[in-house]
Amino acid sequence: MSSNKLSISRRRMLISLGAVLLAPRGAFTKGPQEKTNIYIDESGHFGSRGLFVIGALVTTNTEQHLRRFLSIRDKNSYRLTLRYVSSDKHKVPYARELLDYFFAERDLRFCAYALKPDKSAEWQWDPKVKEIEYHGLYRKLLVQCTSKNADLSLNLKQRTTTGEDQFLYDYLKQKFTKISGLNVLRAYQNDLMQFADLLVGSVAGEPDCAVKQSLIKTLKQNLSVKSLSENSLINHRKFSVMWVEK
Repeated sequence: MSSNKLSISRRRMLISLGAVLLAPRGAFTKGPQEKTNIYIDESGHFGSRGLFVIGALVTTNTEQHLRRFLSIRDKNSYRLTLRYVSSDKHKVPYARELLDYFFAERDLRFCAYALKPDKSAEWQWDPKVKEIEYHGLYRKLLVQCTSKNADLSLNLKQRTTTGEDQFLYDYLKQKFTKISGLNVLRAYQNDLMQFADLLVGSVAGEPDCAVKQSLIKTLKQNLSVKSLSENSLINHRKFSVMWVEK
């Protein structure tokens, strides 16, 4: 190689090295962490002798799914609030298409914590103890369905009008320091919250009508289970349900 060519090659190498050294530090840093959006709903009354289920719909791409849910809603001409308790037969085609989308979309996950009543167990009726156990259940659910370092945006339903909900919000912010947003929603305001209601209700429900039975059957077929209380669902990546006795 001639000395002239070597000189040109060396100059190019020095220019490239200088560009690396002078480049802004931000050019080599990782992008912002994806935010994990969680929609939480409940079924039953915590502290009663009945079944209580708390569940969370988890996603990192809220806007995409909301657009798709709206498209499915328009396609099925469904204008009502989707609720598990509803026996409206017109919700079935809409809900089934949402379930198809849920199982096909990798970004969407559901996890739940279900407390089965133990008739022989003594229940703590002290309000303070009950509150501590209730708040702890929310913590267990979030630990079950998110990574420890996730940037969380929580979406909860308003449970009371007395201000007691604030104790739960303060507790969650204390336990999960990376909560960047905590939103209180009405079901009719958000299709993802409505879908969470449908899934939670299906886990908790003892169907009393053909409409509910039909949708729960669709869920079980997608999960290849005979019951939504099967132990195989504990570690299911898509639809995880932890059953415990209280």
